[in-house]
Amino acid sequence: MSKERLSSLCTRVSRMYRPREIPKKSGGTRVLHVPKPELRLAQQTINRLLQRVVLPGCMHGCRPGHSVMSNALPHLGKPMVLALDVKDFFPSVGHGHVYKMFTRLGCSPDVARALTQLTTHRHQLPQGAPTSPVVANLVFAPIALRLEGLAKAHRADYTVYVDDNVFSGPRYLACLLPLMCKVLRQSGFRVKTEKSRGLDSSAEQVVTGVKVNVRLDVPEAYVKETEALVGQYNARPSDEAPVRRAQILGRINFIRTLNPALAQRLARNLHAS
Repeated sequence: MSKERLSSLCTRVSRMYRPREIPKKSGGTRVLHVPKPELRLAQQTINRLLQRVVLPGCMHGCRPGHSVMSNALPHLGKPMVLALDVKDFFPSVGHGHVYKMFTRLGCSPDVARALTQLTTHRHQLPQGAPTSPVVANLVFAPIALRLEGLAKAHRADYTVYVDDNVFSGPRYLACLLPLMCKVLRQSGFRVKTEKSRGLDSSAEQVVTGVKVNVRLDVPEAYVKETEALVGQYNARPSDEAPVRRAQILGRINFIRTLNPALAQRLARNLHAS
């Protein structure tokens, strides 16, 4: 892309997004800001370049070769699992965070400013842009290293999957929750207090949707929800079946990665209908 075209794109970038609403799992909707083709092409190129930057090993979200399973594995069989969710993670990554990240990577002020313009919208990371996941990871990387250092000082493990921060180790780890929240606040992020929880090994411990008490397994609530969907599908009229069936098969495929025998039973019950 020529400097002239790049400069023109930067001046028009605020007008090059289309809002689109999608349903949230928890109810309500989430607004995505989808870039128009010219901006998306530039962002895809930036994304490919940023994917070359090596991230800390504790970061598992939106990375090739990583998954919710690789994120859960370090926390297997621990006496205490502590989970902290960042509130409004993508909107909390402001243009100041992004500019600082690009300068940290060695970009000159002019280049960092242009890249920040091309990857932010209304002074924050837009959900819907191909660059947002990798930019968020790179912004959060120094914070993740700080939290990992805190965990190691207490003989604990730490991983982060997008906005899910997880610590596991000795039972007293729950006492460190205020300190962990302080680290995030100092970095400009807020914690979802209602979703921050300590999970003792006497109860079910779930990390990014994976049960980690004894082995990697499917959470009981997820199994019950899937069984209920199978029952509902069997009782539904045929004109509603195709969408429902695809939803159930998606859940069964996830279950198969953790518990093949359970997935086979659920699939058999579904096909029996």
